[in-house]
Amino acid sequence: MNLIRRANTFHIQRRVPSRYAPVEERKVIWISLHTDSESVAKTKAPAVWADLIEAWEYKLVGRSDDAFVRIAAAKDLAARRGFQYLPIEDVARLASHDLLARIEAMLTAKASIDPSMMEAVLGARAAPPISLSRALNQFWRVADERTLGISADQIRRWRNPRIKAFGAFIEVVGAKSGLTKTDTLRLRVPHRFQPTWR
Repeated sequence: MNLIRRANTFHIQRRVPSRYAPVEERKVIWISLHTDSESVAKTKAPAVWADLIEAWEYKLVGRSDDAFVRIAAAKDLAARRGFQYLPIEDVARLASHDLLARIEAMLTAKASIDPSMMEAVLGARAAPPISLSRALNQFWRVADERTLGISADQIRRWRNPRIKAFGAFIEVVGAKSGLTKTDTLRLRVPHRFQPTWR
């Protein structure tokens, strides 16, 4: 780790790995460690650099073509900067000092706007609608406590009727995002959702 003292404060000076060129405009980066103690600087430097690498990784993920991956990356990046991810409509209703803090967080060292950070702290990345093909996976996570303490075979028997019913529903209405009352009425086949092992 290359540590350099500037104005009586130690800094990390490192070249930006080429992997992060799409999300970091600087070729060489300087990071203040906010200490004049070399021993303290040596202790802090690895964690500070690791945090920066992790932030770059989040930004790379945010460039994914998968909208759900991008929104997850935006939420993670906001949290790393100390902000709760909020939709842009909610950000606009924040107190002026809270809004200013978010605006400052999205500025780079050259006072230009970091697009990934803007999406994260200003809520500019809209959450995508959940399609039916993804909804079942969401349901497994929400209903996870229902299968605690049971065997793999019991879980399989609990899941199978739901998978079958869900598949039948998608066959009728399609793997769409957003449902209407008409969609739900198109499938009038009764399904029993009680686990067979109970």
